[in-house]
Amino acid sequence: MPEGYLSAGGRPDVAWWLEQIHKGEEYRKKVACQERWPVWREYIRGDWRGDVLPVNKTHSILRQMVPRVYFRNPAVSVMPAQGGFLNMAFAQLLGRIDNKLLRQMKVKKAIKAQVRDAFAFGTGLGKLGYGGLFSPDPSGVGAPVGGGGEAFEYSTGVVSGHPWYKRVKPDSIVTPDGLDDFEESRWLAHKVTRPVDDVRRDPRFKNTKGLRGSFASGTSPSMPHEKERAVEEVELYEIRDRKFGRVIVLAPNQDSGIVIYDNEDALSTRRLPIFDIVFNDDDEYCWGISDIKILEPSQLELNEIRTLAMKHRRIAMAKLLYKKGAITPAQLSNLLSEDVGAGVEIVTDLTDVKFDQNTQIPTDLIPHEGQVEHSVREAVGFSRNQLGEFQTRRGDTSAFEAAKVSEGSEIRVDERRDIVADMVTEIVKEMNEIIFDNWTVEQVVEVTGPGGMPIWVQVNPSMLRSGSYSIRIDPDSAQTRTRQQREAKAVGVYNLLKQNPLIDPLKLTQYLITEIEGVEFDDIMRMMPPVTNGQAGGVLNPGQFAGLLANGARELAANPGALRGSEG
Repeated sequence: MPEGYLSAGGRPDVAWWLEQIHKGEEYRKKVACQERWPVWREYIRGDWRGDVLPVNKTHSILRQMVPRVYFRNPAVSVMPAQGGFLNMAFAQLLGRIDNKLLRQMKVKKAIKAQVRDAFAFGTGLGKLGYGGLFSPDPSGVGAPVGGGGEAFEYSTGVVSGHPWYKRVKPDSIVTPDGLDDFEESRWLAHKVTRPVDDVRRDPRFKNTKGLRGSFASGTSPSMPHEKERAVEEVELYEIRDRKFGRVIVLAPNQDSGIVIYDNEDALSTRRLPIFDIVFNDDDEYCWGISDIKILEPSQLELNEIRTLAMKHRRIAMAKLLYKKGAITPAQLSNLLSEDVGAGVEIVTDLTDVKFDQNTQIPTDLIPHEGQVEHSVREAVGFSRNQLGEFQTRRGDTSAFEAAKVSEGSEIRVDERRDIVADMVTEIVKEMNEIIFDNWTVEQVVEVTGPGGMPIWVQVNPSMLRSGSYSIRIDPDSAQTRTRQQREAKAVGVYNLLKQNPLIDPLKLTQYLITEIEGVEFDDIMRMMPPVTNGQAGGVLNPGQFAGLLANGARELAANPGALRGSEG
């Protein structure tokens, strides 16, 4: 009898799967320090005890790290891995489809959240799906709708019949006990929580009539005496098993574990649809090491230093010591008044009144704080300037030394950015396989032909499977550049390439204009005549587009300046 099933190809063994899930959750709690996650969230949110004066390095470094690592405008370049103009045409068409889907799927938002999770908890996770958000297997129609028009899903980023990508919480993913690499996992489980009424009515699942909610949500902790209307919810585990190519959905916490879905898994034929970001690998565990865990001792030390300084500053405030009855309340009020007075009359001996101000803030606290700050910067690889703090340099600091410091920091940031780039590349590869398998309706794609002329090509995505591709992430989509830097780069590239006969002058000019600030440049280019190839509307098929590329190449070979356009 195979592990996880009551017979070969038979029903899932619910008891076995629940035991594996329990072991996997205990494994995550242990090696990922999950009991500390609520505390680390409080660091990021700035939730500190009232008697602590914090120096929230956790929040500031996170805000510096995320913009340097995630991709602001994720885009890929699809190149043909084999020769031939048809492969070139396929690659250009697929590249346009991929970049359109990346924007539609809001991959940027998911990556940003994953980078934040990887920094905070050690591992950032995302999930790739197709159709509905809770469709365990591609249906092609997306989330179902009830007879009365009721919806069972509410995510605005999921489009029917299209792939989607979402960040998932690290504590919602369960791995096998002892797993050391996500890519080597036989199975993964995703815990989701849904309103029990939605699950009962959802036609994608079975055996749901007797489903009970495991807990109620909707109460207000801040107002325990004014409870909102509770919504009964149920926990589900979506298990994807690569060993037998099946997807199972369990509803535990019932009288016994209930199987509400069991079918072949069309999404996990090449890999499990969970994508991970881990910046600090552990050689024994798949769960990464949190940056906050590394920084936490220094964070707490900085808080203690600032808090001690605050307390000593309070102690150092001037104190007036006087014998009981030596000063009346009215006289004391005059002494503490903001009005400048020449004197305060008292009727007692001056020896009964003493003005004390002997306590000072310990001078060792300030240099010790600087040492801890240095340890923090060393741990994350950022200089003072890169953390947004102005630092004046001594006259003996050379430009070479400054460049070396910046280079060392960029190497560490580039490593993290490269990890994210590899993940995006894998997402696009798997996304392409999904659309190859499931898209049957022809798509009209706008591409650029020889001479920079716009062309519309009608293609069935399943036809693109016959091509061979090399996919690379655009590195510029993760770089931070000011408008002035972008303009300077565009001018330099234009001057360098404008005389090159192999470069399309129209596209080069378009690039220059789009990087120059000012809407007045939007309509200064003259329009190129559309390519119709003898067809009304100018819609081509991939073969015709490939022939157009071949004709352009032959014309360029015969006359290198032919595609540069006429001067009038």
